[in-house]
Amino acid sequence: MNISACRVENLANNDYCKIEYCRNCRIFHVRVGFITLNLKLEAFSVLCHTVNLAFTNFQRYRKAVEQQHATHYDPENSLH
Repeated sequence: MNISACRVENLANNDYCKIEYCRNCRIFHVRVGFITLNLKLEAFSVLCHTVNLAFTNFQRYRKAVEQQHATHYDPENSLH
């Protein structure tokens, strides 16, 4: 059995997460806090798409809520 060590390349990182890619095993290592996901290309691609979709939906939701609050705010009738 031929076992080679991971040769990871840092693709992106910040204070909250780190994403690396290993050329030998062709796996993405996604680290968030104490959790690491080891994903093949297809799974990583689906995860990225799903996270982007969730964030886009969240932004729309947040904007709708802010607009709803803005239309219901009446400064003349508010208590200070």
